[in-house]
Amino acid sequence: MGAAAAETQPLAQDVEFTDDDMIVSLVDGREVAVPLVWFPRLANASVKQLEKYELLGDGEGIHWPELARIFHKSTANININNSHI
Repeated sequence: MGAAAAETQPLAQDVEFTDDDMIVSLVDGREVAVPLVWFPRLANASVKQLEKYELLGDGEGIHWPELARIFHKSTANININNSHI
């Protein structure tokens, strides 16, 4: 397999929220939007609670200590490597 065919790991670098979605910015410049309804604990959290997140490792996951919630890149049943959101 050539270098061009190698896939990069989807690593988070930032998290933002709209009224309906969590938008994760990846280190390679892509953004992935995930509906908050998929994660009721996040959907019911205050803006202040949502803003208090920690990136795990190099961006493999996102943790909200106040909410006891971890979002790992494998948590969502979406293929981040092929997303163009």
